[in-house]
Amino acid sequence: MAATAKSRYMTAVKWFTAFVCALLCAAAVCCFTGSSADAAAVTNCKVSGLTTKTYTGKAQTQSITVKYRNKTLKNGKDYTVSYQNNINAGTAYVVIKGKGSYSGTVKRSFKINPALIYKQCTFYKIASQYYTGSQIKPVPKIKNGTTTLKNGTDFTLTYQNNVNKGTAKVYIKGKGNYTGSCSLKFSITARPVSTLKITVPSVTYNGKAQKPAVTVKYNNYTFKNGTDYTLSYKNNTKIGTATVTVKGKGKLSGTRSVTFKINAKPIKNAVITYNNSLTYNGSALSPAVTVKYGKATLKKNTDYTVAYSNNVNAGTGTITITGKGIYGGSVKKTFTIKKLGISATAVSGTGNKIYTGSAIKPVPAVKVGGRTLKNGTDFTVSYKNNTEPGTATLSVTGKGNYSGSVSKTFKITARAINDVEVTVPDTVFTGVQVRPDVVVSYGNYQFINNSDYTLSFKDNVNIGTASVVVTGKNHLSGSRTVTFPIEKADISGTEIAVKNATFTGSAVKSAVDVRLGNVTLKEGTHYTLSYKNNVNAGTAQVTVSGKGSLEGAVTKDFTIAKANISKASISASGTYAPDGVKIGINAKFGNYTLKSSDYIVKVPTSAGEQTLTISGNGNFSGKATVKCNVAKADIANAKSSLSLSTDGKGYTVTVIYDGVLLTQNKDYKAAVTESGTGVSAVIMGIGNYGGTVTLSGISNELEAFENAVVTIGKVTYNGTAQLPSVTVKIGSVTLKSGTDYILSAYHNTNAGTATAVITGKGKYAGAEKKTQFTIAPAAISSASISCEDQIYTGQGVTAQPVVTFNGKTLALGIDYYISGYSNIVNVGTATVTVKGKGNFTGTAKGTFRIVKQDNMEALVKKRLDEMMEGKWDRKIYDYWHSYQIGKYYNTLLTSPCTCHSYCETGNEAGCTCLIGRSHVLNNSGIQCAGFTIEVFEYLFGETNGTGENTLTIRNRSDGNWTEAALKKWMTDTFRPGDYLAYDNIKYGYPHYVTIYSVDTDGIWVYEANYGGRCKINFRKFTFKEIYEETDGLWHRTPNNYELSEY
Repeated sequence: MAATAKSRYMTAVKWFTAFVCALLCAAAVCCFTGSSADAAAVTNCKVSGLTTKTYTGKAQTQSITVKYRNKTLKNGKDYTVSYQNNINAGTAYVVIKGKGSYSGTVKRSFKINPALIYKQCTFYKIASQYYTGSQIKPVPKIKNGTTTLKNGTDFTLTYQNNVNKGTAKVYIKGKGNYTGSCSLKFSITARPVSTLKITVPSVTYNGKAQKPAVTVKYNNYTFKNGTDYTLSYKNNTKIGTATVTVKGKGKLSGTRSVTFKINAKPIKNAVITYNNSLTYNGSALSPAVTVKYGKATLKKNTDYTVAYSNNVNAGTGTITITGKGIYGGSVKKTFTIKKLGISATAVSGTGNKIYTGSAIKPVPAVKVGGRTLKNGTDFTVSYKNNTEPGTATLSVTGKGNYSGSVSKTFKITARAINDVEVTVPDTVFTGVQVRPDVVVSYGNYQFINNSDYTLSFKDNVNIGTASVVVTGKNHLSGSRTVTFPIEKADISGTEIAVKNATFTGSAVKSAVDVRLGNVTLKEGTHYTLSYKNNVNAGTAQVTVSGKGSLEGAVTKDFTIAKANISKASISASGTYAPDGVKIGINAKFGNYTLKSSDYIVKVPTSAGEQTLTISGNGNFSGKATVKCNVAKADIANAKSSLSLSTDGKGYTVTVIYDGVLLTQNKDYKAAVTESGTGVSAVIMGIGNYGGTVTLSGISNELEAFENAVVTIGKVTYNGTAQLPSVTVKIGSVTLKSGTDYILSAYHNTNAGTATAVITGKGKYAGAEKKTQFTIAPAAISSASISCEDQIYTGQGVTAQPVVTFNGKTLALGIDYYISGYSNIVNVGTATVTVKGKGNFTGTAKGTFRIVKQDNMEALVKKRLDEMMEGKWDRKIYDYWHSYQIGKYYNTLLTSPCTCHSYCETGNEAGCTCLIGRSHVLNNSGIQCAGFTIEVFEYLFGETNGTGENTLTIRNRSDGNWTEAALKKWMTDTFRPGDYLAYDNIKYGYPHYVTIYSVDTDGIWVYEANYGGRCKINFRKFTFKEIYEETDGLWHRTPNNYELSEY
């Protein structure tokens, strides 16, 4: 095949291999995907022990058993275990990879159920809310331990009665990693008037009491006068500030006073007349005004005042009339001040000028009407031919308060070099001739070297005083000598390299190389060194300071690497204690004694000769090992007691070390001796404990506790570990849980017999009672049963029920079994009956629909739309493989029908097609006639270690499958509505068919891309020849293979 097709084929093979492995492992069949030639043990392994988990926020693990035939494989030796997706609720995976004598990989799924939100989490009280006029939606604070849950991620909220005053509710529903629902209440109270926005408009004085409308709002909600509040007014007649008081009622509470303005009559409504055009005279201009309001002429300084601004200079002046008495506000009016002209006799004061190298701009004297005008304020000057020597022209143009224009001439002569400024920049020693850039300028003009002057240098190599001669040319004449110093060089201009070092425990002085150009400088002659932060591992600094011909200082970083702790001299000792072995470390690295912050010790858990692993920390890296003798804990330091056994026939010895109850025959041995009426016990430490202690006498409290009466309440299976309700009495005294005893239990999850353990506490410490109780099976009728719809076939159809209990999916054959079906032939509602098993009892019924086959076209169209939009909600069985001539294959074959280029009626020549679909394949059969030859070859094949298929079905320990076994696998696996997909290897996109019914001898599929249906059966065939490409697709017809018998 072409390279691109082969590449696409190998990609599909790898993807499909992983998919099939997961599928077959679900049926407890292991799949080998490794490269070892001997894979028999892995392909026949059996994995058990997987259980369903509940979300805790932490990674979930499994205790599994892996068997090869009757041999149990060892984790770490024969295989390794890793996990995928094992934290959040959903489907997690345990991946088992062969090791040593075993190879291959097994991937098994297990479920992580969401946690019940109302049991797992803490809910905080919602604060009282004020009425807003709209829905109030506070978000409650919910925490799982120290983790705060997120709204929309971990839960969703709905609200009830959350608008009006009273008691509202918020309903909390678990989401994502949480499930279950609960609710919280919160109060809605009257809103204080002080929190509202109150708006009162200003009014105009009319001599009467005024009551403007008031707007009272909270956000966008407006409250109603008389219903939600009442109003009262004060000081609301005269001009000035009036007050309105809002008093809440109903939805509002409290009172609040707000002010509003009673304004005077606006003066802006008056008619004002005046002279609006005057000429500039240098003084303030104040035209008289007349003000009329209606028919009345107002009086200046009684009814109004007048002020002037911008009334001196030419332009627009302003008159401001301000109301007074019963008139208020102000109004502005404008008038024009015209400019004064400039005459020719007004300009004087121009004379000859000297060349500067830039434009020369003398400023003339200008006088008008006895006033001296200001340049830039009263006039502007423009120039012509005013740079080079010769006759220049200036023009004076009126500005501001003046107008008109006058021109005058003046002369420009050449400039001597002694009149210019010569500047030589600072220079530093370089070891070669120094030729600084000399600047020759006049004012802001800079002359050009070799155009306006030439330079010659003297004594310009060594440190000291050098000189330069500047000789004028062109616009400059004469010559001038200027001296300049050559100073010391700054060390920052050198190249400095610092080598890295390793931690020693004392100050590190790394090697430094300093160069100026191509010259290597000497420490002590040209520079000195000082160090900082140069003890501990990390970044240190070295400062290079100039000396002699250099000055200044430069600081460079260098790295002090961590020392390897394996090179240190280490000794250790320890003593065992129940809360952890106490270890003492003595370590030296050269002359440096290590601190506890320099290392981390992996502490052993038992007494005796131990090998410690010490990992470097801080200034150290790497690891070291050291032998350590951990001394046993002395049993004499424990709190020991001797008491009568609960049956009264013997004695119990209790030993508590640092609050930890020790285990007899593991931590100590006890020998009890009776002598007359006395009892004594000799306790000898064993294991992690040593020493001996002798007891005498019996603890009355312990004896009384062990003879206490325990009463246990009823318990019913709920899928979790349960503690029963208990009552513990000594005589007529009822002991208190948590004070006198602690309750625990084991074997307390599944239905059956569990054991409660009552452990003494306080004065009863050291005593213990065990008593059994029964966990009754739950009624299977309390579980939820759901089934998928099935397609009518004319024969009986069944559906696999999904049974859930408290959020957990129950296992068929473990928690329940199917006892029967009814009404499973005709279209309508069918019934499945399940019966409880193990943790469940009784029976329950579920229903599913049987729908007509004529709905299949709509179903296929729906599936096709889902595929094109990338919405996959059903299983997809994907496959592709290249056949080889002369090889035998176990596969599915179709009974092909012939659909021609267009289906007019949707039922042509016995072939049901999608109406209106063009380009249906000709004669060779609908497309599924080709794809079904490929379906099961890969599912039942095995690889030979190179990625190619050996094209046999010897992938089960019982050899080749029989036709009956293949049929059973097919009918047990596929469900109506599932997809089958295969590649069009020319165009690189897949074709799909949809399974719409499953019979006892095959499955019917509907071809989704081109239309048509066909039935798939199992056969065995021999491939005869390589097929050809036609119609843009790869086809296989009956001419390409011959049938064989099983």
